[in-house]
Amino acid sequence: SPEEKITYQDTVWKIIPPEEHSLVAAAAEKALDPKGDGIYDVQHRAVHRDGSVCWLHNRGQVHFSGEKENRRPVLMRGTVADITERKLSEERLRKSEGDFRRLANALPQIVWVAGADGKVEYVN
Repeated sequence: SPEEKITYQDTVWKIIPPEEHSLVAAAAEKALDPKGDGIYDVQHRAVHRDGSVCWLHNRGQVHFSGEKENRRPVLMRGTVADITERKLSEERLRKSEGDFRRLANALPQIVWVAGADGKVEYVN
């Protein structure tokens, strides 16, 4: 709810599965590095209160103050997008591709796929 106080320690880390903490932490550390470009970009799973799992894409830009060795992060602006449907579509596509290859490889005939330019993309 809008009244809820959101902190990484008490809220955000609890919704991210522990096996993905290092991935998210590494992305944040890279973005906050004063020697870097300040770009925060990470995709990870999150667990809703009801136990269902979704995929999130966090993107942000860290703003720095100071120059050279005095450069420090002061602000991060960004977005969080639910990309669950995209991830599910990607998984269905990978499965479909695997099913096709298993079927094509099991056929006693030659099966091949070529692009419009004639370049062969697949042959069993």
